[in-house]
Formats: sequence, structure tokens, C-alpha cells
Amino acid sequence: MIPKPLLHATLADSARLLGLVTLIAIFSCALFGLAASLAVAGLFYATGPSPDSAMIPGFLAKAAGFAVLAGAAFFGARRVVKATTTFLVPPDEPVLAGRTREWLALIPPLIVAAALVFPRLGAYPWAAPDEIHHLSVARNVATLGMYASGHPDGELVPFDTYDSVGPPVILPVALAFRLGGVNLGAGRAVMAIYFLALCIVLFALLKPAMGAGGAAIAVFFMTCSFGSVYLGRTLYGEVPGLMWMGLGLLGWRRAMKTRAGIGWGLAAGVAFGLAVLCKPILLLSAFAFLGALIYDRLTFRRIRLTHVIAPAAGVVVVMGAWWLVQTMSRHDVAGAAGGTLGIYKHNLMFGLRSAPHALARLFTDAGGQLAVVLLFAVFMVFWIGYDPALGVVWFLAVFYAWWWAFFTPGTMPRYLWFTAAIGGAFTAWFLIALKDIVAALLPRRETNARFLMAVMVVAVVLLLAATARDLTREAKGVYAADEMGDDYALSAWAAQLPAGTAVAATWPVSGTLNFLANKPARVLETIPVPIPANQVCIIDTMTRPDMLGNRQPDRRFGRYAVLTAKE
Repeated sequence: MIPKPLLHATLADSARLLGLVTLIAIFSCALFGLAASLAVAGLFYATGPSPDSAMIPGFLAKAAGFAVLAGAAFFGARRVVKATTTFLVPPDEPVLAGRTREWLALIPPLIVAAALVFPRLGAYPWAAPDEIHHLSVARNVATLGMYASGHPDGELVPFDTYDSVGPPVILPVALAFRLGGVNLGAGRAVMAIYFLALCIVLFALLKPAMGAGGAAIAVFFMTCSFGSVYLGRTLYGEVPGLMWMGLGLLGWRRAMKTRAGIGWGLAAGVAFGLAVLCKPILLLSAFAFLGALIYDRLTFRRIRLTHVIAPAAGVVVVMGAWWLVQTMSRHDVAGAAGGTLGIYKHNLMFGLRSAPHALARLFTDAGGQLAVVLLFAVFMVFWIGYDPALGVVWFLAVFYAWWWAFFTPGTMPRYLWFTAAIGGAFTAWFLIALKDIVAALLPRRETNARFLMAVMVVAVVLLLAATARDLTREAKGVYAADEMGDDYALSAWAAQLPAGTAVAATWPVSGTLNFLANKPARVLETIPVPIPANQVCIIDTMTRPDMLGNRQPDRRFGRYAVLTAKE
């Protein structure tokens, strides 16, 4: 239920609150831009003279610009706070306890989620290169006891810098392989379980603020948000990372409400550390926490020093333990970190050329209602039902939208999922507010029920229409598509090749053969003339349509063409 203060808030109250939160968001985003610009400039300087060295002055100029922007935003936020006392009256703290039967409200959206992420895991969607890479690492852990990419009959790379997910994802999948055999469905089942766990954690996180019914609606719309079904069925780190992040926020909230705050804070930090290990890009969430911390210090001051130090210590413990494991395995952790920074440095480089495309994709894929939902959520998160944990969630959605638009070329839609999922969950607040505001404004009680029903139906239809395109496509894929048929057929054939046959395949099918056929495959750059008698060449005609040329393949498996030596 929306409290009366929100219904009677003045325009000035609303403007000041929105201005304050916006300025703090600008500050945290600009501070990231400053840090990222300095990091990339330092990387280019450390690598010595190269063509990249000419970009160093530009990055230093960007760093200076972001520093000025951050300073202006911070001082602007302080002025807003000094100019008002109206909306800074301390709100009631959220009640964490609730009746056990309230959890029954989670059952319907949980059934919907399970119906979308569990069926036909081995057939849909197509296993993309990064997913195949992660599956191969888990296979090697399960069968060889080695945390390494590659193939045992070829080259193994321990703790590969290309790994974009960590042990909280790889190790459960390896266990699934030990229990259910090495296959695509077993690995993806772990991700489906993670997705249901995310639904449960999200419900627990939002129930004190929204009520059980609102939290259930939030879980439903999060499931319907762009990318949720795909990421709930594939071996990536976004879903596990957000699940651990949400679990950490639950512990952090508890730390601020109990005397055993240090213990809960450490537990929260451990969960945050596991989130970063799931998806290293979640390390950037520190800037969302910074935004929530600054808002709290300027307003209600519920976050104490121990609420910062204890979680930070938990993160250090988890990250340090994983680095220690790698060091004990004689792995160069510092060198690997530098290598990872070199691989992903393009995601730290601010740019404007790709921004129009990325912004268009943001409002197309994440839904046009996203900005409105996040805008309205400001009042509940930062004022009426102020909760620092939900403040972090709000800043996460804004930060990753900004990062997506200006630090990525907008070509990796799954990076947009954090914003889309949070926006989908916050849609519940929009519906709750709509119901309460309309009820407050209608004078005649006997007309309320019919009018409210009509308003709610229209709102639900509009909100579902915004996500219906992607959700319908995914549902059809889950129950009808077979995107892995060509890969299975090719892999079954390759697995039966005589011992000693050298396999060369274009990327990414080389990785697919590694996992599905348990066959090492060299990456094929050019077709040898003539093809050696003991070699087969496999071409993915979808990614390399030019390579086959006028040659007639000896075999075809859908998109894959096979060339062998001519007698």
C-alpha cells in the first residue's frame, strides 16, 4: 500500500528528491568514468610504446572531465539537502518479519519461471562460444580434476583469462556432470536452479517493501523481462551473480537491524564476493554501493562504519581465498588479472560513437516503460519506504544502463539484463501505486471496484505488451525449437572418426566439438591445399560464408560443411 505522504507530496518535494538522487547517480557514474579512464591510461602506459600510447592524453582529458562532473554533482547534492527538510523526515524502517503463509504468494510466479527455464535444456537455445568454453572448463574439472579450459588431448589452459564465470558456476556444473554425465542439459540444469533461487531471493528482498502480493508480481515481471529466460537456461554468470548479490543484500539489511551486525555483514560480504566470482563485471557494483552510501550519509544515516567494513572484509576473504588457490596451483594471479584487464579494457573506455545504437537497444529491449518505473521507484526506495539495500538495487539498474550505453558498443544484449531485470521487478511498485492513487482520488466508493479493475487490466495489458515479443519468442523456442540439432549431428559424426584423424574447424564450432564430441579441434583459418589425408576441415557457413567458396562439401550437417582429402 502506498502511504499517504506520497499521495500528498508537493511538486517541490518530488523535484528535490528526484534531483538529489539524480545528482548522486551522476556522481557515482562519473567517478567510475574517472577511475576507468585512469585505469586504461595506466594500462597503455605500462605496456610500453605502442599505437595505444597515443590515446593516453585523451584518456587523461576524459578523467579530468569526469572529475569535474563528479565534483559538481556532489556539491549539487549537498546544496539540495541543505535547501530542504520536507522529504527528509525519517521514514519507518521496513518490517522484516512476516507470516510464513505469505510465501504461498511466490508459488504461481515460481511455477511460471520453472516452466520457462527447465524444459528441453539440451535443445534450446543454441550453445554460444562463451557457454561452450565454460562447459568445457566444468567438464575438465569433473573428469580430470583440473580447473582448465581446452581439451586433454590438445592443450589445457589452467585458470584461463578468457573465463568470464568463476567457481560458483563452474564447480556446481562439474558436480552435475559427475552425477548426471557430461551433457548440455545437465550443465544448464544448474543455471535453471540458480534462476529459481534468484526468484526466491528477489521475493524475500522485496516482500518487506511491497508485501507478498507485490513481491510475487515483481518476480513474475522479472521473469518476463528481456533476457531472463535465455540467461536462466544458459551457462553465463549474470543470473548466479545477481542471485548472490541479492542474498548479500538480504544479509546486509539484517546487519543494519540486529546487534550481530558484524556477523551478518561478513556473511553479506561473502555473498558479494561470490557474486563477483560468478561475473567479474559485478565488481563495478561498488559504484552502486557508493551511491547508496552517499545518499544515506546525506539523509537518514542508517549505514554505519561497521556496515561498510564487515562486508568489505567478506569480499576480501572470498577473493583472497580464490587467488590463494590459484597461487598454490602455481598460477600467476597478478599476470592473469592484467591479462583479463587487457581483454576487457574496451568495456572501460568511454565513447559516444556507439551511444545512439546502444541507447536505442536499451529502450527497445529493456522496455520503454523502464525509465518510468525506475523514476517512480525513487519515491519508495529513497523516501517513503527507505531501505539502503533496495537503494543499492536501484543504483545497480541505473549504473549498468549507463555503462551499457557509453562503455560498450551495444552488441552484447545480455549485459543489459541487470537493468532489464531490476526494471521488470520494480514494475510491481508501479501497479501498486496505480491502484492506491486511483483509490484515493475516486470519491464514490461504489464505483471504485469497477474502475480500479478496468485501470488495472489496462495497465497489466500495456506492461505485458512491452515484453510480450521477447517472451513469446522464448516460449516458442523452449517448447518447439531445436537449435542444437546440427551441432549434435556433426559431433556424433566427429566422435566416430578414426584415431589419429586431425580435426580443423572454424571458430566457434571448434569449441563445440571440444565439448559435444570430446574431440580436440584446431581453429581453421584457411583451408589447406591439398587437404592432408588424415585431416578433416569443418566450416561454419553461417559465421564464415566466404570460406567455402566454390568447393563442394563432402558432408553437410545443416550449417556445417565438411571437407576431406580427395582421392
